[in-house]
Amino acid sequence: MVPAHDVTSFKKSEVTAAEMNPVLSAEVNNLKGQFVGLVSGSIESKLRTLEESVRLGTVSTALGTIEDLKNDVRVLRTYSEPPKKRK
Repeated sequence: MVPAHDVTSFKKSEVTAAEMNPVLSAEVNNLKGQFVGLVSGSIESKLRTLEESVRLGTVSTALGTIEDLKNDVRVLRTYSEPPKKRK
């Protein structure tokens, strides 16, 4: 028996946090908050390392730390931005 509808036209569902099960949504938000906290702690630690590198005049260490900080800030922005609304 062949299905009456076209099974090849399956459409991926994009679910926002607001459309999720409330318990699951709360857990996802909790995990995002923990992740943001971890990345923020990492940024603080790297800023202290950068400050020490500048104080000691070790430029090569400072440049690597700056690059790491830029990556952490990108990650933090990704998880801190509110979800985009679909039209």
